[in-house]
Amino acid sequence: CPPPEAEGVPVPVPPHREAPGQLRHKADS
Repeated sequence: CPPPEAEGVPVPVPPHREAPGQLRHKADS
């Protein structure tokens, strides 16, 4: 299905999106 943005509705960034960043930070240390 098309992304919600296609409908013209602003979509807040889901919290799970920060997961990759945290994992990357962990690997960095």
